[in-house]
Amino acid sequence: MRILVYASDFFPTIGGVQTAVMNLAREWSSRGHAVHIVTSRPSPHVARREVVGGLEVSRFDWQRRPIASLPFRALRISREIAPFVRRWQPDVVYAHFLPTNVAALLLVPGLAPHPLIVSARGNDVMGMADRSRVHRWAITRLFRKADSILFCSEALQRHSRTLLAEAGRTGGILGDGVDVKQVDAATPWSADYPYLFTGGRFVHKKGFDLLIEAFAEVHKVAPELRLMIAGDGPARPRIEERVRDLQLEKSVELTGFLGPQDLLGRMKGSEFFVLPSREEPFGIVVLEAMAASKPVLAANVDNIPRLITDGHNGLLAEPSVSSLRDGILRMLRSRESWEDWGARARSSVVEKHSWSRVADQALEIFAETLESRRHVGRPFTAGLGGRNLGGGR
Repeated sequence: MRILVYASDFFPTIGGVQTAVMNLAREWSSRGHAVHIVTSRPSPHVARREVVGGLEVSRFDWQRRPIASLPFRALRISREIAPFVRRWQPDVVYAHFLPTNVAALLLVPGLAPHPLIVSARGNDVMGMADRSRVHRWAITRLFRKADSILFCSEALQRHSRTLLAEAGRTGGILGDGVDVKQVDAATPWSADYPYLFTGGRFVHKKGFDLLIEAFAEVHKVAPELRLMIAGDGPARPRIEERVRDLQLEKSVELTGFLGPQDLLGRMKGSEFFVLPSREEPFGIVVLEAMAASKPVLAANVDNIPRLITDGHNGLLAEPSVSSLRDGILRMLRSRESWEDWGARARSSVVEKHSWSRVADQALEIFAETLESRRHVGRPFTAGLGGRNLGGGR
């Protein structure tokens, strides 16, 4: 099978989309499929064509802003991409994560003429489609055009019900994965004090403000305990200000952005991992903590209860100051269960959330989509809506 992958971003930039596309493409390639990644070019210093990790990559200048010029830019870029697509002749086109620039490109005739599978992964439908009328318009029309529509979790699929209804479509589930070998290769961070760890983008939905307030109360009864938060983002100044207001400068460390191995090392060196999110379409960072056999305290939102079962492989709390405070204290009192919870968590990840498993599930969908197109001549939707491919326990 010849698989053309559209990715909004790819290496050398680092992030969840890039990591997922790299792992999926490598798995497909290792099974004998031809894979080519089409992505944006982050700067003039990055090559337009190269091989990255054994994968062929073509980059085009499809900047995300300004939004007003997006239709003109999409048409301009289509003149570059369309001839390449015709020459490469893919069997299927797969788009992983659907920001406005990708959605607009895929609507241009000639850029996705073959069976098209689109995969929403979180903020593309949970965030941008809620805030931007242009993005909502593009996503709705892309859903109408696609042969198959996938979501990273049932929670994200539920959130997208209105979009699907507007498009007259249904969707299926393709979860995310984790590279257990990469987790195992990370060296645990050595500290002479106990600390809790969390990480992510500093935005409202991640709930770091709630965790800071909860930790301030925990710190009164466990003054030796510290909190480490990795990441960056627009909400960081407010978090820094609140840390100062609570006089927690010596107990809360904001590390800034960390590379993958450094982040995993800090996670592995912690007492346990905390996820305080108000929203979490899937929870890849929870999978990483589970793969590291770390105890996990996570907010009981969206897809998280499909990963963490309270009292079995971790603990759940509501995304509120009082519930997170009580959850941290409960976790500290449950130290004798940490090893068992961590072992069960890792076993679940190895069994159900390896990239190999996710890649095989995707290939199954690709094959069914091709078969439907050949014999029926219409989008493949039957059965996908109720199927859970990697999105839960």
